[in-house]
This record gives sequence, C-alpha cells and structure tokens, in this order.
Amino acid sequence: MRAQLFFEVLTEGNDLALLCREYVATDTRGMNYWGPMGMNPLWGPQNSFGYRLAFNYYFFKNGRLQRYSLKKKDLFALLPGYDDEIDLFMRKKQT
Repeated sequence: MRAQLFFEVLTEGNDLALLCREYVATDTRGMNYWGPMGMNPLWGPQNSFGYRLAFNYYFFKNGRLQRYSLKKKDLFALLPGYDDEIDLFMRKKQT
C-alpha cells in the first residue's frame, strides 16, 4: 500500500502546475546565544539549534511530478520555449 502525499497548489495552468510541500527543518545558523562563553573550554561548545519551516517545490507536468531545485537553468529545462518570458520575469522581480 502506498502512502498518500498532500501538496499545496501554488498555481496551475493548462498543462502545468507548481506545487509546494512544507517540512520542518533543523536550523543551526546563528543559534549560539552564549557569545564568547560558547567556546570557553570550561563550558564546551554549545550545540543549540532551532527549527524552521522549509519548502520543497515541484512541477506537475505531463502526468509526472518533478522536483524543482530552485536553479534558473533547471527552470529553463522544465519550461522550454519560454526562456525570454522567464528571464524578463526574473529581472522584474529581482531585488
């Protein structure tokens, strides 16, 4: 028996849909609250961590689910023939 997976539909067109699936990830970036004391030999290294909500994105195209790596070249490969439109959209949305 196969487990059912649920996705959030972010947008869909005639023959393509962009889906999202969230998960909880462990985050250790900038979580050391002890400052200099964190590296003190008497206290030892601090192994603090936190959690954050993260997302995986997928394209549903031609009846297949394809994970999107968030790389521009992969987007061009998934949507051939739309290079100019994708490039223009990315330039407009660039911050």
